[in-house]
Amino acid sequence: GFRRVACGNWFSLALAEDRSVVGFGRNNYGQCDAPAGDQFTNIGAGYSHAAGMRLDGSISCWGRNDNYGQCNGPSETGFVKLSVGYYHNLALRPDGSMAAWGRNDFGQSIAASGNDFVKVAAGGVHSIALKSDGSLVGWGCYYHSQDQVPPGNDYVDISAGRYHSAALRSDGTSLVRLHGQVARQAKATLRDDVALNIGCAAGN
Repeated sequence: GFRRVACGNWFSLALAEDRSVVGFGRNNYGQCDAPAGDQFTNIGAGYSHAAGMRLDGSISCWGRNDNYGQCNGPSETGFVKLSVGYYHNLALRPDGSMAAWGRNDFGQSIAASGNDFVKVAAGGVHSIALKSDGSLVGWGCYYHSQDQVPPGNDYVDISAGRYHSAALRSDGTSLVRLHGQVARQAKATLRDDVALNIGCAAGN
């Protein structure tokens, strides 16, 4: 069986029960050729590159690695979360600080300062992060207001797409910022034993 899946641009990855990674689809840059091994805990797929986090918190990247350096990941271990964007990546350390690498023409790979982050999300050419106080931070491309985040400190989850982002509030309502406009989505009924998850594909 499989634990997790990730979809990029014309390719997909799956994390197997034995913690190995399987890739399938378009493979013109080797984005489906995941490193051998059975120690992966998380995976992510970008436009034509991919990354995975291992049990020791180290990160491996593979696929397209042109002038952006999106596969030149950090050499340190101990990361706890990973997000793969279009051409850049974000990773979260246990102390709440982050690392960023890859395409940086809009500053999307300049890690936000501070050590109070609990989740990161890499989009097309923008990035967003969720802080421990429930507030959001955004940075990167501003053409479609991707770097702008809604106010408030009651957010519990985030996700970033190519041109938009989404955030989930603790009361079950979600906000989607698409091309500079915020649209409120339907309210969901939540229980304490149900995980809160939203997702936007960076390749779309």
